[in-house]
Amino acid sequence: MKVRGKKKKVAGAIPDKDKFFKNDSTSMFLRMINRFYHIFAIVKRFTFKMLWTGSCIGLMWVMPVMFEVMTEQEAVMDKITRDDMFA
Repeated sequence: MKVRGKKKKVAGAIPDKDKFFKNDSTSMFLRMINRFYHIFAIVKRFTFKMLWTGSCIGLMWVMPVMFEVMTEQEAVMDKITRDDMFA
């Protein structure tokens, strides 16, 4: 009886999408390159997700807050300037 679904994950195995060389069973050098490429792929995905999240937070939250702060500072500076002109 054939079971449908995903294959079982083998502990310590590198997924095929993170392999630079698909057939690395012949050489230890190719396995080493695949290990380093696997680590690179993990770091790349994590960095991309962090940069994407950070840019979304920056555009949706930090930028409007800084705009409000700048507007308040301009209002204060205008008031100080007006007070200096009348003094």
